[in-house]
Amino acid sequence: MPDEIIDAYAEVSPDGREHFPVFAHKLADMADEHLGVTTDELARLAIRTLVIAADDDLVTLEHTVELPQPA
Repeated sequence: MPDEIIDAYAEVSPDGREHFPVFAHKLADMADEHLGVTTDELARLAIRTLVIAADDDLVTLEHTVELPQPA
């Protein structure tokens, strides 16, 4: 990881710069896991939700468009 990313993490982490590898590993594990949340389950949420998507993101435009719309 670039030092800039590790430095940014260290500025806000109570665990300090040395903890970054643990954080990065947990983040990678989370990204690899399928959380199993379906669009039907999302549609049943009873709260307003803001979805933000980027042009160059891991989440595809097709996936974002597939998300349920409010009734």
